[in-house]
Amino acid sequence: MNTVQFALDNLANNLRIYAENRLRAEGLFAVDPEEAINNIDRSFESMLEAFHRVYDVTKEEFNFFEYADTSLLILLRNAIHHRDHPLFKSWNYEMHLNGGMNQYSGAEFIFVNYKTIEDGIWSEYYFKLSDIFDRIDKERGSAYIEKKMSDDNKAKLVDLIRSQLKTDIIQAHAEEQRYPFCQVYLNMIQILSSGVSRVFHHFRDSGVLVKGYDATVYAEHFTTAHIINLNSSIEYKALRIP
Repeated sequence: MNTVQFALDNLANNLRIYAENRLRAEGLFAVDPEEAINNIDRSFESMLEAFHRVYDVTKEEFNFFEYADTSLLILLRNAIHHRDHPLFKSWNYEMHLNGGMNQYSGAEFIFVNYKTIEDGIWSEYYFKLSDIFDRIDKERGSAYIEKKMSDDNKAKLVDLIRSQLKTDIIQAHAEEQRYPFCQVYLNMIQILSSGVSRVFHHFRDSGVLVKGYDATVYAEHFTTAHIINLNSSIEYKALRIP
């Protein structure tokens, strides 16, 4: 394999490992919640690392920062990789392992998904929407702002996320319904699926032949199935903590 083929195969490997851990998580959670949640969290982080590896070897031929999904995945990977802040902890970690159920007793949260072209069941993995802006939006006055990215690039990324992921609409809905912004959670699996689909489409159209069983299976899936359309309507699901 050349470097691009290896990176795409590695990404597909990690997609499969996440899917397998996700399938096992429900049964494991009943026995050992900490192990179940940590398995999913580490698998999600591994997918981000694998996506970043694709970025490392292909950034000269594909502009990852032209799109909200691919650029956000790079931002998330860097933020989690360096972890000099308390941001980007999953919903399950915050609620089940970090005392959130007691801390937020009686509070209501909303979970945000993008409506798919075809009906289907989506895996769910949520981060606070506010964490994204606390990392890149200087206007929020966050202590955890990304330091290595230029102010111009931060501003461009904020604009991309607001326009392509419709976060202004999401925030307006939260304000109208009187939800604190920190109680709005975005399904990151949909963002990742959109970004991965975009990358596999690009390299298929560029004539790159994937190699490896996982790469062949996942490249086929992400270039033929109706994965996700981030420009579609937004769906909200509310959950109140007892």
